[in-house]
Amino acid sequence: MFSKQHGLTGATKIIRPIFLTLLAVFLFVDAPAFAQTPTALPQNLQLYTNGFVFVSLRQANGGVIFGGHFSQVNGVARQNIARLKPDGTLDSTWFAEGSYFNVRSLAADANGNVYMGTSGTLRKLSVDGKLDPN
Repeated sequence: MFSKQHGLTGATKIIRPIFLTLLAVFLFVDAPAFAQTPTALPQNLQLYTNGFVFVSLRQANGGVIFGGHFSQVNGVARQNIARLKPDGTLDSTWFAEGSYFNVRSLAADANGNVYMGTSGTLRKLSVDGKLDPN
């Protein structure tokens, strides 16, 4: 079980960092985020893009932010990222300017800021979708 060199076997060397990573996630994740259950989107939701949707992020208030490679959502200009209101309609007040690369990943923090991963960059968006200069 124990190697003479380091005191751990190869399998233990692999499992240990994974366990520590999972432990850190559970200890430092904001607990209220688990308790919030957003409302369901309408079953008759009709969403059209002129490209591809790669990723989506459900917000605590029931809205959905989605990203990918497109320039229109339901006929409205949106550059690779858009937000739906909880009722399933396009949020006309939420507009992420400057997202000219394919959006490949999305995350949010406890304050409602959204982080979008594009081709080689990570950009922070404020609650209203504007690029955060910080």
